[in-house]
Amino acid sequence: MSPYFTRQKLAADYCDALTGDGLVDASSGLFLAAPRRTGKTTFLRRDLMPEAVLRQWLPVYVDLWESQQTPPTRLVATAVVNALRIEQSRVADELALKSGMSAAAVTLEDFGLENVGAPEGKTLAVALRTLSEVAGKPVMLVVDEAQEVLNSADDLMFSLKSARDTVGVDAHGARRLFIVCTGSHRDKLLHLVLTKKQPFYGSSVQPFPFLGRDYVDWYTGRINQHLAEDNRFEPDAVFDAFKLVGHRPEILKKIISEIALDEGAAHSLGERLARGAIARQDEIWDEYSRAYDNLSRPQQAVLSLLVEGGPQFEPFSEVTITACSRIVGSTLAATHIQKALDALRKKDLVWRSARGEYALDDSSFGDWFKRKSGMKTDASGTTGDMATPGS
Repeated sequence: MSPYFTRQKLAADYCDALTGDGLVDASSGLFLAAPRRTGKTTFLRRDLMPEAVLRQWLPVYVDLWESQQTPPTRLVATAVVNALRIEQSRVADELALKSGMSAAAVTLEDFGLENVGAPEGKTLAVALRTLSEVAGKPVMLVVDEAQEVLNSADDLMFSLKSARDTVGVDAHGARRLFIVCTGSHRDKLLHLVLTKKQPFYGSSVQPFPFLGRDYVDWYTGRINQHLAEDNRFEPDAVFDAFKLVGHRPEILKKIISEIALDEGAAHSLGERLARGAIARQDEIWDEYSRAYDNLSRPQQAVLSLLVEGGPQFEPFSEVTITACSRIVGSTLAATHIQKALDALRKKDLVWRSARGEYALDDSSFGDWFKRKSGMKTDASGTTGDMATPGS
């Protein structure tokens, strides 16, 4: 049995979308959102990027979460330049021929790429075009945790759109640059495509599919190989637990590791697995509940409307102020809304972008809130009227 669970078909479908040949056309950019620890980054590294290599593309990966103190454009530029260094070494003779210098003398500095992304340096578009030309193949740029660009005044997304528009196509009409942006917070990622001010306006954010029953069957088979026949897990029980922990492989593995080697519990593995998953879920839910209960009434009201509004939430609109006043039972003003938002940010419940947009800091909090508040949805899944928990 393979040591890794692969999703090759999904990777191929996404690559087809990038070329415009799939059911979904993502040739202008592919945006994927999934909660943290649900397998997104593993998929990017072990499935999507290898699929790109099979198609003779050059994948370049950068995680904006790894170094939040570094400007996003600089992080991407560094990844592109590092890839160029590797390609430079591989095709030194061809690179030297292009520049008219000896192979030994060729450096990135000779192409003005030592300061890519800096005000005095070349643009990302130039660097990406150079990389594609040197490699002799299209580049697939994967920007993980792309929503982090919203935490700074960085113009990365404008740079990427410029690169997409200027790198162009090869002699056969095929694209030379594919852009993939992923994020662990859908509402934040949506801020990159929802407004006309954003360079990728009009693109859609697709939900990245959770690992499902096929993963659970594979994983259960692997762990059962190491257990006695009378001390094995049932796939149905494992799948039920997997759903309870939000389709998060790491949490499932932790729960299973705590009970799998207890030979005296062979008759109750499924029951113990369910209890462990429920306990984990309750632990998280209780933490959210305590945080919410400690909020003032105006803070609860603002938070409820933020969950309801999602990316369309406008904190200082007349509609929002009126709704908050109705929930609280007294007249509020914009200053009260601002004070509540500031308090929610200090409690790490609400996030504010460098451009003044607001969203939940932890999207899972919204899942808890919707469940506890009885938020209604119509047939299309659109959020309807709701009340704050306990009201």
